[in-house]
Amino acid sequence: MLRVVKICLPSEVKNSLNESVLCWLSTLGADGNPNCSPKKKFTFVDDLHIVIADIASSSSRKNVLDNPLVCVSFVHVLKQKGFKVKGAAHYI
Repeated sequence: MLRVVKICLPSEVKNSLNESVLCWLSTLGADGNPNCSPKKKFTFVDDLHIVIADIASSSSRKNVLDNPLVCVSFVHVLKQKGFKVKGAAHYI
């Protein structure tokens, strides 16, 4: 299954996302504990959606089902520039 994060993605963010090799998905559990999980398979599909592969993410999955608000961050290591985007996630 894949996660889709609904956000507004300017071209600068999409370009950086394409050049990044890792992103971090941050969620919040029902108990209030944060969870930050690295993700290797991700891309954007249009100006409003980032798709992240759901691989070995039981905590992230449960947290998204309990609370869809998430934060995704990524950085281009050589350029030392990255972005943080926030939005609501759901499974497709």
